[in-house]
This record gives sequence, structure tokens and C-alpha cells, in this order.
Amino acid sequence: MRSWIDLVRRVRGTVLPRIAGRILIAATIAAVAVYLKASRVTVPFVLINAMSWWAVVGTTIVAFGMFGIDEIGVEIEDPFGYDPNDLPLDAIGETITTDVSETLAG
Repeated sequence: MRSWIDLVRRVRGTVLPRIAGRILIAATIAAVAVYLKASRVTVPFVLINAMSWWAVVGTTIVAFGMFGIDEIGVEIEDPFGYDPNDLPLDAIGETITTDVSETLAG
């Protein structure tokens, strides 16, 4: 039991270089995309005996939801930019500048 605890502490204390963390994140995202596509293709074959042709409809609805959640994750992943759904960083910066100027002046 002691060796497991030491192993966990060693893994927890391991510092990954920044590039390794990014590669790990990219690999995870790619694995999720592969899983979504593979499940979209294979699940109807598993459910066809139980649900007949409704398996295709059910799988399509579930896949639509799963791909939607994946797309939400992509949008949330990078909220900085000038798309309509991005954070208004220019307005936030101007507000901070105004507030700091007013605090220092008064």
C-alpha cells in the first residue's frame, strides 16, 4: 500500500512542460472526436435488434446532442477574439481604465 501512495505522489508532483500539456489536450480532443464519430456509426448496429429502425432515429438524436456539446466545448475553449459570441475585452479594458483613472484622480 505504501508503494502505491508513493507512486501517486510522484505522478502528482510531476511537472509537464507547457508543450506537453498542449499536446495532451490536443490528443484528448482528437480522441473525443474519434469516439463521437465511431459511436455515431456503430451504435445503430448494436441497437437494431432491440429497437428496429427506431435505432437510427434515436442514435441520430443522441449524436446531435453529443456533437452539440462538443461544439459548445470548442466555443468555450477560446473566448477571446472578435466573434459575436466572444468576450468584449475592449469594453472591459476601457471600463477598467476609466475606473482606475477615477480612483487615482479622486
